[in-house]
Amino acid sequence: MHMTHSTEPRRLGWLQRLRGAPRLPCLTPAAFEAAFELEATRSERSGHPLSLVVFVAEPGSDARKQLDSLLSSVDARKRQYDTIGQLEALRVGVLLPYTSTSGAWSFANAVLRDVGRDVGRIIATVSSNEVGPNGQPTPAPRRKRAARAPLAPRTKRTIEPAVPEEIADETPSPAADEADARAVVSIWREFDRRPSVGKRIVDIVGSGIALVVLSPLLVATSVAVKLSSPGPVFFRQERAGQFGQPFKLIKFRSMFIDAEARKRDLMHLNEMDGPVFKIKNDPRITPIGRWLRRLSIDELPQFYNVLRGDMSLVGPRPPMISELPGYEQWHLRRLTRRGGLTCIWQTSGRNQVTFQEWMRMDRRYLRRESMMTDLSLLAKTVWTVTTGKGAS
Repeated sequence: MHMTHSTEPRRLGWLQRLRGAPRLPCLTPAAFEAAFELEATRSERSGHPLSLVVFVAEPGSDARKQLDSLLSSVDARKRQYDTIGQLEALRVGVLLPYTSTSGAWSFANAVLRDVGRDVGRIIATVSSNEVGPNGQPTPAPRRKRAARAPLAPRTKRTIEPAVPEEIADETPSPAADEADARAVVSIWREFDRRPSVGKRIVDIVGSGIALVVLSPLLVATSVAVKLSSPGPVFFRQERAGQFGQPFKLIKFRSMFIDAEARKRDLMHLNEMDGPVFKIKNDPRITPIGRWLRRLSIDELPQFYNVLRGDMSLVGPRPPMISELPGYEQWHLRRLTRRGGLTCIWQTSGRNQVTFQEWMRMDRRYLRRESMMTDLSLLAKTVWTVTTGKGAS
């Protein structure tokens, strides 16, 4: 029988307790993430607000007492459908369905008043909350686009809108019931989203072998691109990686060098819905570029991105930065994983499916992600590339 994560509170093991984990019953990290995934899906479908309060105890001899006091207050104040769980040894989260950003701050500050101490906390929202110019949350429509939020000071380059970064300063807001715009962060960053060691090993070995085996084709394609039209051999484009972190995606150049400048004049011919731009017989594509795209040869340099760790062999396709303003909140969930060369979309019609269905395919992958799923998708990709199905 297939077992699923239970969302019932479970006591943590004795080893975790010795490391400073709270003694009161709360969900383990895995069970808490499962509860979040379930509630986040409900929130995205119904449009009701969902918030997460994270209490962060200061390391030290009294950290355990801090968390015990916090959990006692949280347990007394939480509603029946609120969920308490552990994120790390010194980080405890409270999942608050049907709670706005300001409501989450009120809850957090009330808990701190009970405890009588300031313990760092952050507020994260999933949906139905935008932060206005004055820093106060404002209602958002049921299907909203990503909120523009400032990135953390540690980030070198600002990308808006992207998945908001975790704030650097986790101290309480000066005003007891004031929603701090800096603290509206991506709820997904609170969960461990690092790829498994096995997945990374497959990425390194697979991309390394591919670059060696395909080296004659890569050299021949480089010469053909250089001779076919003026311009560089490779096209480097900034894409949004995991949690919106930018990186340079590498492709063989398949368009004329003025392609980006001509894009604006062709927007009315866009045949894709959503923020993606695609047209058949794109006049910006070079003659050899059409063959490169049909056979997906233009994507082969991205094995280098995989080898570097910017991407994975299998995962949601990393979007262009310019596409993110057109994303709805639930679309951003695909950025919780490292972008990939291929995924369900690439093996299921690619440009022949709608943008919304593409997003659903990526969400389906997130639910089914496993080594067997990845190997199956890689095998299907070889067949899809060979037949050129859905390419343009």
